[in-house]
Amino acid sequence: MVLLDEGAADSQGFPGRATHLVADGGGPTARPDAQLADFQQEALAAITARLAARRAPRGLVCLPAGVGVERVAIEWALRQVVARRRRVLWLSHRVDRLDQIHDDLLGLRWLLQGRRKQLVVSRCDGRHRDLGGEVALCSLAALTAPEPTAKAFGRAGPKLGAVVYDEPDPALAPAVLALLARLGAGTVPLLALAPVPPEALPAAALAALFGPPVFARTFRALRAAGHLARPIFVPVAVPPVTLPPVTALPPPPYADVPQAALAHLGRDPARDAAIVEHWLRGAGRYGKSVVVACDHEHAERLARAFQGRGIAAAALHGGLDPAARDDRLTRFRKGRVQVLACAGRLPAGAIVA
Repeated sequence: MVLLDEGAADSQGFPGRATHLVADGGGPTARPDAQLADFQQEALAAITARLAARRAPRGLVCLPAGVGVERVAIEWALRQVVARRRRVLWLSHRVDRLDQIHDDLLGLRWLLQGRRKQLVVSRCDGRHRDLGGEVALCSLAALTAPEPTAKAFGRAGPKLGAVVYDEPDPALAPAVLALLARLGAGTVPLLALAPVPPEALPAAALAALFGPPVFARTFRALRAAGHLARPIFVPVAVPPVTLPPVTALPPPPYADVPQAALAHLGRDPARDAAIVEHWLRGAGRYGKSVVVACDHEHAERLARAFQGRGIAAAALHGGLDPAARDDRLTRFRKGRVQVLACAGRLPAGAIVA
């Protein structure tokens, strides 16, 4: 079985195991995503009902990336599993994804108030190999190199209560399910989080493995219900991009734009100026806006470009510490920042309206 371990170079260097006091985790108003939106509450209720079944229940949730499905899954995992002194195994093919979940767990551990005094988070990610935390964040590549025995896995920590499979790959999911069965984890509740619309081919393939989605919403449906902003795509003339030849595997379906191309586009001052001019012409219609940047450096340059035209702007990217990120999101939500230049996607569940 070949499992990709993406994002290892960008890992924030979390410790292999850490114990976090629940009382130090803030509270219901500490984060912009502390309270669930209506559709998130519906998703949580559907997940809870489905995974309460007795015989190896599996639940598939299909929601667009960036609308907070991880926030819902964390609430379910903490309140329905960890609060009952059971372990959660959180699986991902991406180490940077585990970093995001780890950061969110720290900010949301207040969900255990009144149930637990502390939360133990461990990592199995290529740098660490600890599967014994109350939430064990694990990259699939690290889990299989080498694969632990069922006995060792079972004795690593509290009794396993659930598995969260984050962004499952339909080509690799059968092998992952077989792996869980070998570890003795094939009979616990399994929650699969698919960032694709329910009608997409990958979701159909996943439904064959995990059953029909217990909850699914399309980007269009969430936008129509007022949960998401209307996207605006600006066509900008760009000269042809000539990239040096590279040796790489053939790109998979739904491949992203090569990083070299993004770096080229993100370092064109004329292109940045055209984006600012376009926004200024439609500022009366757009109001607060999120402008997607190519990378961290581009986000900072775009923010400065808007600031240079007298627009209150800020950059948002993975290079910021949580306090700075939350401060910029809060200022944007309250209208003190009009334009947010964002590299990557907004933090899961971030409320910016």
